[in-house]
Amino acid sequence: MIKKNHGSRHSPVKVCYDLNMFECFHSRLALYIDLVKCLHWLICGNSGSGKSYMLLFVLRNILAEFQKDIKVWFCDFKSSEDFSFMNGYSHYYTGADCARGLEEFYTEYQQVKNGTIRDGLIRLIIFDEWAGFMVYETQKNKKQAEQYKGWLLEILLMGRSMLCGVWVVMQRNDAKYIEGREQFFVTVALGKMSREMKLMIMQGEELEQREVYACGEGIIRCDTFGTKFIKVPKLRDVNLVKQQIRDCLMQADDAEGGGEASGHGTPTA
Repeated sequence: MIKKNHGSRHSPVKVCYDLNMFECFHSRLALYIDLVKCLHWLICGNSGSGKSYMLLFVLRNILAEFQKDIKVWFCDFKSSEDFSFMNGYSHYYTGADCARGLEEFYTEYQQVKNGTIRDGLIRLIIFDEWAGFMVYETQKNKKQAEQYKGWLLEILLMGRSMLCGVWVVMQRNDAKYIEGREQFFVTVALGKMSREMKLMIMQGEELEQREVYACGEGIIRCDTFGTKFIKVPKLRDVNLVKQQIRDCLMQADDAEGGGEASGHGTPTA
């Protein structure tokens, strides 16, 4: 089990290390982000760039910090083996069922918006492979796909004040599939990236040129500390991290009354 944190609800969460400090001084200078102030994230990177690894690391830290004060929806469109351990959690969705996950999240967002729900919880939807989902939905029903894109934009524009956040995970930051990219408080690009992606993240900031990034290395731009080169820490025991995440999610299910009994079971963190 993750040890309970009885500190402030607004405590920042460790998300990565400063790559320059690690390379130059072998210093594990951690970068922290206040989730409440930075609810919307965009995470980009090709296959093998370390996106899933970063998600595991950050999600574990968020659940450890916020515990009963957060409710997470996880949409895993490609049914990745990296996240299959969440099977049995009531707000874990795969494949075509991700549409239902988005609809359920949007319904609760609307209930918070109109005052039907006043519990003060942070509500976070993590959508892995959003672009693939949009291509699939567009082929099925273009009008419905546009509605989903509109829902996402609405939450990006209005969700922060209601503690409703969106994390979008994509291989490339393609504007064809997502609107309102400037509304993300945190943007991450991992692995080798295009010039367009670098320019989007840096937003005019001057950084030394780096052309190649290893797995788990890249650039982060956050409203609170600007743009930095980053390294995602190596997890000593990935299976333990997955178990910690699962334990927290299933406890949330038990508290909500919607859980099921079945399910699957560099610097270091």
